[in-house]
Amino acid sequence: MALSPANEQNRSPDQSKSGHAVNIRFSMPFFGRRYFLAILGGSEKRSPERRTTDRGSHPIKTTSNILFVAGFAVIFYIIAFIAIAIQSSIVEF
Repeated sequence: MALSPANEQNRSPDQSKSGHAVNIRFSMPFFGRRYFLAILGGSEKRSPERRTTDRGSHPIKTTSNILFVAGFAVIFYIIAFIAIAIQSSIVEF
């Protein structure tokens, strides 16, 4: 069934075109190139066989994933340290 604007308006607010309850997608420029990030979430609908196949073809432990998580953690802790420093008056303005 093709999605027309009329059909799209009849969907519940928590559903996206992909059927995920959480569907956050955005792209951002980074050193002259554009990169995108997609965060999807919802109930699991894949069969156990498909999950096994997907796990083999899309492993989590890759260099890119590890670097992304490490970079995100570093940025998070820097922001948290700055917030705590400002809150506890370690840094005076």
